[in-house]
This record gives sequence, C-alpha cells and structure tokens, in this order.
Amino acid sequence: MSRRTAPGVDLGRPRAVEIGMARLTLIVAVWMWAAACAQPGPTGEPPAPPASARAQPRPAAPAEEWRDLFNGRDLAGWSAPMGDPAAWAVSNGEIVSAIPGKGEWLTTDEAFGDFELEVEFFLPVGANTGVGIRTASVGDPSYGGFEIQLNDTAGAEPSATNAGAVYRVAPARVMAIRPGAWNRLRVRVAGDRLDAWLNGRRIHDGVRLPRREVDRARPGGGRRGRIALQDNNGSARFRVVRVRPVRGLLSPAR
Repeated sequence: MSRRTAPGVDLGRPRAVEIGMARLTLIVAVWMWAAACAQPGPTGEPPAPPASARAQPRPAAPAEEWRDLFNGRDLAGWSAPMGDPAAWAVSNGEIVSAIPGKGEWLTTDEAFGDFELEVEFFLPVGANTGVGIRTASVGDPSYGGFEIQLNDTAGAEPSATNAGAVYRVAPARVMAIRPGAWNRLRVRVAGDRLDAWLNGRRIHDGVRLPRREVDRARPGGGRRGRIALQDNNGSARFRVVRVRPVRGLLSPAR
C-alpha cells in the first residue's frame, strides 16, 4: 500500500533540517572551543576546562591507627626473654624496672615487620636504657635484632654506642637525649631502612640495617621481630609504647 500525503507536503524534509542544524551547532561549538584554546589567557596559558570537566583530587588515604602495646595496668602481652619476669613491674601507669641494674629486657609477645613506633621514657641521670626493634624471641635483643641506645651521654659526641645510636651500627646525627626528664622516641622501619627522631630531632635518616649472620638464621631473615625495652642500669620508666604498620620504603637508598 502506498503512503498518502497531502499535496505539496514533504514529511522527510523537517527531519533532515533538524539533523543538519544539530551537526552545524556541533561543528560551531568545536570550532569555538579550538579557537579559545589557541588564544592564551592572561597568564599565557590556554584557558582551563570548565570546573565540571576537571579531575577531582582523590581523598587522602586514612592513616593507620596507633595501637597501644602497654595497657597501663599490667604486663599483658609482654615477657622477659632472659628469664626473670620479676625484673619488671607496673607502677602508677608506668612500666618500671623492679630490679635496677640487672640488665634485663622486656619484649612483646607479638612480632612486627614494617612499623612505626613511639615510646615515652624517663631516663634518670647516669642511667642506661634502650629500645629493641625486630628482636629475636630468645637471647639478648642487642644482638638478636637492633637496639636504639638511650643512655646518659648528654654533651658527648655522637658515636655508635652513645645515646640515639643504632647500637654498634650507626651513630645518631645529633645528641638529643635529656637525662633526668621524660623523652619521646619515634622510630620508623621498613625493609632494611630506619628513620628515627628523639625529642623531635631527627637522629637517623634512612639508615641501612645490615643483615647479619644471626639474622639470616631467624624466621623472616631478621625482617620481623619483637619490640623490646631495656634497663641496663638505673631505673628507667616507660609510660607510652604504641605501634602502627607502615608500607614501603621510608627513605631513599643511600
């Protein structure tokens, strides 16, 4: 059956006109945009795209939460690897040395790999303490892991055995210990690199932790271990011990 139309009326023409006008509008818009881009703005740069077309910044990843390793009441989660649990106690919300001068260590039951650690400690005048990282479950953490030396050597030149040193590995960059006062230590370790701050001053910047023979024999090759507190002599006290995980190298290789 043929389609009937009124004489002189072309039903296909309006549709063609609409399509043609739409194409023309698009061509004009593209030409105007290209012309605008070719003309530099007041600063000499091409005009910025509309705000709606700009890439929106990604929200920052939330920081890992700190986790307290000391609950302020007892030594749950801690043990004495050198065999004398009575050498440590809790008093007034602080971990204290119950047998000063015995040279005991207190270690976490949990092992950690890459982490950030904060410790607040009181160092009596003339005392010697330390914080162990990635320590072995048995033996002396100074040798089955790494120790941040925290002794009263204020006024002395930094050395591999003075305050702030990674014991027998690297001296502190500056002497920042405060004998007879509360101190704050922050350590970040990832892979074989260590950064540290003592009382807000940077004492280590990307120090490389050597992989020693004793570490090679340990599970994880010495890249995981316990956190430890030492009282070599004096009566060191600790009131904050907290940790959070970190990922990736914290300082460039040197």
